[in-house]
Amino acid sequence: MRAAAAEEGIEFAEAAPQPQDSLWLDEAGFVSSLDVIFGHHKYTTHAHKLFQLLDSFSSGKVWWRQLICRLVAVGAKKTSTRAEVWKPLSEQDIKRLDHCKRETLVKLVCVEREDSFCYVAVSRGGRVGVYSGDMRLLHSYEDAQYLMMSASDRSLTVYDAATLSHTPLYCITGLPNIPTCMAYTPSSRSCDTSELAFGTERGDITLMRFLQPKLQLFHTKTPDAINYYFWMELPSPPHTSYCSITRWRKVHSRSVKRVAYSRGGIILVSCSHDATASVRIRHVPGKMDDYVFKVI
Repeated sequence: MRAAAAEEGIEFAEAAPQPQDSLWLDEAGFVSSLDVIFGHHKYTTHAHKLFQLLDSFSSGKVWWRQLICRLVAVGAKKTSTRAEVWKPLSEQDIKRLDHCKRETLVKLVCVEREDSFCYVAVSRGGRVGVYSGDMRLLHSYEDAQYLMMSASDRSLTVYDAATLSHTPLYCITGLPNIPTCMAYTPSSRSCDTSELAFGTERGDITLMRFLQPKLQLFHTKTPDAINYYFWMELPSPPHTSYCSITRWRKVHSRSVKRVAYSRGGIILVSCSHDATASVRIRHVPGKMDDYVFKVI
């Protein structure tokens, strides 16, 4: 046909070359690419097996579209399997958080330790509730302005709980011992001060009385950034205008497991695995003797 057309003076355009799919890799390149994606060589052996699985005709080449189709197929299969197992929730399975008073929850934080786990739920109106793993209400606070967390590096960090971002405001480092538990009693109509108590792994209990809690807890050097202080700085001005510190040594001979206030902050109860003073009830103003209970 081309020869006849040529005799008549008709020329055909040259056929366009067939596009070559260059998005393929050999086994070494495939394994190297996956190592780069994961950032380590932990799955090198799995990458070799995956290459052999995708290269069913032993051509020595694997295209990216093969990998994508494989991942999509596996994901769809697992999703359909989960869909078959999942059951619709009933009204009995839905937990209503009592502390928020039907306000919208803006944050749910998981707090996990070696021996305990709980949820901290914050509502839009500033109500904070602490829930156990099975969603039982343990503690609740209304109109919370601050959130304080302790760490094993002997530090206390205070966050702004009045906003959605929960930005850190203060960080107190260099505590004498590691805090193991905390309790807080807010200010009341008869008392403008509030108080924080925390136990340590050495059996001590420290009381931090905040003198202007509605204004701020500590002295603020930089309002636009987190303020770092050493624990030894707090007993000196200008911090003495905002807080005072009282330390009770050797309340228990072992680590303090929990502290709790009672009667509006007048009574402080602490417990430990201490065989001689398992539970101690102390009058915070110090006008009454301690009650000590031994649990065998």
